[in-house]
Amino acid sequence: MFLGIPYARVDPDNVFGTPMPVRFEDIFEAVDDTAICPQEEEFNKTITGKLDCLHINVYIPDRASIDSPLPVMIQIFGVEFQFGFAGRYVYGPRFLVRHDVIFITFNYRLGPYGFFCLNNSKVPGNQGLKDQVLALRWIKENIRYFGGDESNITILGNSAGSMSLDLHQNFLKEPLYNRVILQSGVSLTNGVIKRPDPEAPLKLAKQLNYTTNDITVALSFLNKVEPHELIAATRDSGVFVGPCVENKFKNVYNYITKHPANINNVRDVDVLIGFTNDEGYDGVTVMKKEEFESIDFVSDILEAYYDF
Repeated sequence: MFLGIPYARVDPDNVFGTPMPVRFEDIFEAVDDTAICPQEEEFNKTITGKLDCLHINVYIPDRASIDSPLPVMIQIFGVEFQFGFAGRYVYGPRFLVRHDVIFITFNYRLGPYGFFCLNNSKVPGNQGLKDQVLALRWIKENIRYFGGDESNITILGNSAGSMSLDLHQNFLKEPLYNRVILQSGVSLTNGVIKRPDPEAPLKLAKQLNYTTNDITVALSFLNKVEPHELIAATRDSGVFVGPCVENKFKNVYNYITKHPANINNVRDVDVLIGFTNDEGYDGVTVMKKEEFESIDFVSDILEAYYDF
């Protein structure tokens, strides 16, 4: 196991924008997979995480070697683009490496750090997805040194991870993988792409008792806010952040430039698509009996997820 390998680092001068490359000055001890990006984590609802989180975990069967490379599987975690992490607590290797597969997970930025979408060249949007692309590039360029076959890479995702992967199917230009497995989500799932809130930085600054009408000033303020405070402000303010159609800027890496419904050049790779068993079960378990019995689940799901 090679745990917590940095594939990029957040720019301290623009924590919502393009990250910086990582340069190793010495041997890196890859033994810690506990870093997660700032979020209100889903299990205990505590606000946690740090910006030094753009890490990759690589799990390798014993027989892997440069001379006999093995197939590679990459997991993109899900959960609403607001929380989730790549550590072994949820996405461990034990079910796959026994089948002589190299298994890889990685973190990407979430919430406002990954999905501010502004009419601003420094924060055009979808940075969490662009983090994913950087991780996929790192894997493609380096997995051979771990005994992996760079020509045999499968990516799988669930929920928001599957939606992310389907967005890459629409917009990624580079041949960074060969097969995809989509579980419980695609780019056209209702609510994946929403109209961004251009005043989100102003609202979050105000939530943190800093009032301004200048987006640039608000971003400068939020850039210095302690990450746990910004995550709490995002939660309490109800400000939406998520994947969006970006405004185009010169000399800026723009990724999602059209709505996925208007794209017809999906990548020509093998696709396995389905859903995870008991998807959404956690949302039902917390409901009171009378609430559960009063809801017409079928009608609600049809209305929420299908456009007739």
